Amino acid sequence: METLGGVASFVATVSEANVRYLDQVLQGRSRVALVRNSVDIRRFERPDDRGTEPATVLTVARLVEKKGIDDLIRACGLLVRRGIGVRLELVGDGPLRAELTALAAAQGADVRFLGALDQEEVRNCYRRAGVFSLPCVIASTGDRDGLPTAVLEAMACGLPAVTTAVNGLAEALIHEQTGLVVPERDPEALAGALGRLISDPVWADRLGRQAREHVTRSFCLVDSATRLRSLFAEHARRAS
Repeated sequence: METLGGVASFVATVSEANVRYLDQVLQGRSRVALVRNSVDIRRFERPDDRGTEPATVLTVARLVEKKGIDDLIRACGLLVRRGIGVRLELVGDGPLRAELTALAAAQGADVRFLGALDQEEVRNCYRRAGVFSLPCVIASTGDRDGLPTAVLEAMACGLPAVTTAVNGLAEALIHEQTGLVVPERDPEALAGALGRLISDPVWADRLGRQAREHVTRSFCLVDSATRLRSLFAEHARRAS
């Protein structure tokens, strides 16, 4: 990667998938280092009781193509038509809001567009939800997520999550261990995964517990910050 002074001493990225991609692009001109996207575990907790709403599906995302929200709305519509009561709460805003609102009405799905919320309000949404889902896709422009922070936050709250294997997501969600992974752009598979979690709250609870343990071990903010500081310190030693 070129800089004003020549070649960067290192490039930090959030997932192993990104490391492999950047290694190919840079062809050894700069070192590519893994500094995982992470969350402050202390700010997220797993509630002892999620209340009486196991069929509330939550997502936290900008309303743009790469988040796959249209697939999630279609999946919830499929569940409703199968007689499975489900409510979808969408936290976030974006250019596709009007289009997604119309899609929700056409699907007959109970979708609540909550808009942009502050951090405490988002944490409250995590606490009361039963399932988290963010079925990311590779957009028509090629745009894609690295490793969305919202997925890690949900896992840190002990929420069972359903997502796709786009980019770094496969490193956070281990299928049937820390969540469920479905193919991208497949509302049928997504509906099946959500239905499994809704119909088996004991299993969903176990996945949520294991998800929090995984995030605590591998996606902790303190560890990532320590790693990044060590990279800068190593660069300073080499430059002196």
